[in-house]
Amino acid sequence: MSKKRAGHQAAANLVKLDDAHVWIFVEKHTEGLIQKIDKLTDLEFALEQMGTDKEYFTKDELVDTVVLWKHTVGQLRSANLKYLETNSDADVRMISKQAIALARKIQLKDCLESSGELLTTKGEKAIKEAITTISKPLKGVGPATSSAMLTVVRPDIFCYMYDEAIDCFSNKRKYDLKEYVLVAGKCLDKAQKMGHGWTTHRVAKTIWTAARYLAIHGKDLTKEFNAAAKDSKGDNNDAGGKPSSSKRPKLV
Repeated sequence: MSKKRAGHQAAANLVKLDDAHVWIFVEKHTEGLIQKIDKLTDLEFALEQMGTDKEYFTKDELVDTVVLWKHTVGQLRSANLKYLETNSDADVRMISKQAIALARKIQLKDCLESSGELLTTKGEKAIKEAITTISKPLKGVGPATSSAMLTVVRPDIFCYMYDEAIDCFSNKRKYDLKEYVLVAGKCLDKAQKMGHGWTTHRVAKTIWTAARYLAIHGKDLTKEFNAAAKDSKGDNNDAGGKPSSSKRPKLV
């Protein structure tokens, strides 16, 4: 069994819940957390500016934005950098364009299994094809880096392969295609259960927020939400007052 990343318990507590109020409460702490991590604000902005209509990635974008962002939100893996540099800009552009085209063809409805399965066979095959279109030919690029690229253009289907998300859904942290499909499927399933604008990417990122917030600030945001809810309910019932119709604390 792999050693869980710092803050794992907060993420584990969060994924047990399908209550969007709790997830939104945790998510609202993401921006402040990003600002605490050196260079992450600029890297997050650079990824957002690429936009979902992006057609391809350049080599510089892959190395200086995508991979640097990946190392900043997770663990530095410098061994891959020398392999990344051997890829030509032309190859990165051509291969990423092919993968993005495949990702755009995926229909969300084709990924959802009415019987309760996380992914249909068709959806799983399409996700694997898009990921491997990048990871197989490009040196130093695996499913995790590929997922970071495809999440830019299809956040409804793809999510980044955060260590914190892997830890929530698997006993052994691996970075292969099977593990990625497991994580993406679980996050897609959670997004569908919560609805209201939740995407595969949004779920995975909020899991990361929960874990990193506990690791940095020593607070489990799920417990913080529950404590606020309890206090709010108690205040509404003090002095014989009429209980409020809302059982949720104000989300700030």
